[in-house]
Amino acid sequence: SYTKKYQMPTTHRLFWWNLENLFDTVNSTNRTEKLQRTLNKELKGWTAAVLSKKIAQLNKVITALNPDILGVCEVENLPVLQQLVDVMSTALNRPYKVLHQDTKDARGIDVAFIYDSSKYTPKGELFSLEVMRRNATRDIVQVQLQTKAGNLLVLLGNHWPARSEGKYESEPFRMMVGEVLSYWVKRIHEIEGKGASILAMGDF
Repeated sequence: SYTKKYQMPTTHRLFWWNLENLFDTVNSTNRTEKLQRTLNKELKGWTAAVLSKKIAQLNKVITALNPDILGVCEVENLPVLQQLVDVMSTALNRPYKVLHQDTKDARGIDVAFIYDSSKYTPKGELFSLEVMRRNATRDIVQVQLQTKAGNLLVLLGNHWPARSEGKYESEPFRMMVGEVLSYWVKRIHEIEGKGASILAMGDF
């Protein structure tokens, strides 16, 4: 007799989180003087102890999620994000790595992806698409990860313009970013094929 064996589909645990101004410490050597001046008031009271407490609180929830891939935004730089990743890796005993893009955002907050390197391998270079109005908005960041089965997963990290200037004032810029994202998904399909696995993640 012949019994057909079915292979269970692989589950990928993907999450997105706005880290809400995960800044480096005051007068960090990883920050330009211009950005230091821009963030001067925001960094008041932002000590190494406060940063450590924030990372511990973030890690507490992330540990419960146990992500394979975690997309994040509002992180200032790679060194401060690496502090969070080191704590995550220890807590969950998983070999997490980071794909980070240093963008031109006026407040220095970037998009990044944290992934389990035992399950995924980066393919190609990290790419970011700068969306322009009078000056650069927050980039759309693209990463490509290959699964152990050899499948390609294309992730698009978004952090759209905020509504802080008002709903109607910000809407044209948000529509512009949406149009760019739509176009970019189309371009990926043209390059990778209609069956490409694409996931747009982010703070929309």
